Amino acid sequence: MTSPTEPMTSYANFFDRDPFPFFEVIRSQGRAVWDEGMHAWLVTGYDDVAHVQRHEEIFLAPWPRMNFEPIFGRRTLFMIEGEPHRRMYGKIAQFFSKAVIEDYRVRFIRPLVAARLDRIAPTGRAELAAQFAQELPVRVIGSMLGVPWQDEQLGHDVWEWTSGFLAHTGTWILPSAGQDTQAAAEASMGRLDDLLRPLVRRGAIEDPTSYIARLWEYGPDVYPDWDERDVLENCRFLFIAGVHTTTELLCNAIYAILSTPGLEARLRADRSQLVPFIEEVLRLSPSMHVRMRLVGEDTTIGDVQLLAGQRVLTITAAANRDPDHFRIPDEMDLERRPISDHLTFNRGPRSCSGAPLARVEAYEAIDGLLDRVEDLQFDPSQPAPINEGFLQRQFRPLHATFRAR
Repeated sequence: MTSPTEPMTSYANFFDRDPFPFFEVIRSQGRAVWDEGMHAWLVTGYDDVAHVQRHEEIFLAPWPRMNFEPIFGRRTLFMIEGEPHRRMYGKIAQFFSKAVIEDYRVRFIRPLVAARLDRIAPTGRAELAAQFAQELPVRVIGSMLGVPWQDEQLGHDVWEWTSGFLAHTGTWILPSAGQDTQAAAEASMGRLDDLLRPLVRRGAIEDPTSYIARLWEYGPDVYPDWDERDVLENCRFLFIAGVHTTTELLCNAIYAILSTPGLEARLRADRSQLVPFIEEVLRLSPSMHVRMRLVGEDTTIGDVQLLAGQRVLTITAAANRDPDHFRIPDEMDLERRPISDHLTFNRGPRSCSGAPLARVEAYEAIDGLLDRVEDLQFDPSQPAPINEGFLQRQFRPLHATFRAR
């Protein structure tokens, strides 16, 4: 059996520190390595991570077995399993079909990108994480639900509420953490519920084609006693699942442009390169670095035995750079094929249903940025970005200078 890592080399020590050298150490020690500081097995290989994600009958989703119903809701995709999950996933995925996403692109995403850039482009400098990247996803999702996003304060409030959730989930995998953030996270979700409840109650009446109306329509097909609570919690879950992860994608994409010589000019000259660029950002700098599963029955990964009840951390960020799977794994390669062959959006039954929305938001945000400004550079008078976070990571702050086009 692979020897446990020493506590001093535990992933628990990598808040706001570059974790990739640590991931390489773990990879060299075996296919599954015990991390005493995390009380969990770390899995880093591409094939092994995909195997764990696909086989939910062996590697159980943790959320239904933890105290997360007050945050995630009782019947959202994180909290349900088996046949109900399969059926509800199919319903939710309809909201992110190609036709629906194209409608969102025209009605919501492009106007919101343009509105943010109208504020930023003439100034010649901005903190692009706070003033651009985090302003878009919260408003896109709000627009899908009928939230009045002309109210600037409301956008900032919802960001703070979802940040309360993130502060809790960012520590929940640590064996000694999480309890002190539970109450604050639940209070933040309560404030979000207060905002959404009136929209949920009138949504089906005002627009029978809306996301809210379809939740009212489709939910009873899976749960006959589906009610207002379920619709409300699924609307809240849309913010939970799609705001911070997409913001992190945008931050990491902007950081890549700022830090890679010649990349801005290449993307501006050939916009067809934007799609592979976004996929490489997703691979190299995934928003979600780590996902957890619980071993449901004794099993093995390679020659390592995992016992029922133990925790498994699949390291997506390491799997996305597995040298046994990817050529030049640590470098951005816009010619890589297949370009979307990464694990950032999960595999198997827990694959992210909102991935098409995140990809289109990233495309429109970067396309709009390149249209409106040029000569993007780090602002030398301001703090440099760091790769901050733990469970989820992004490069911030992104102080930049530029010229309006």
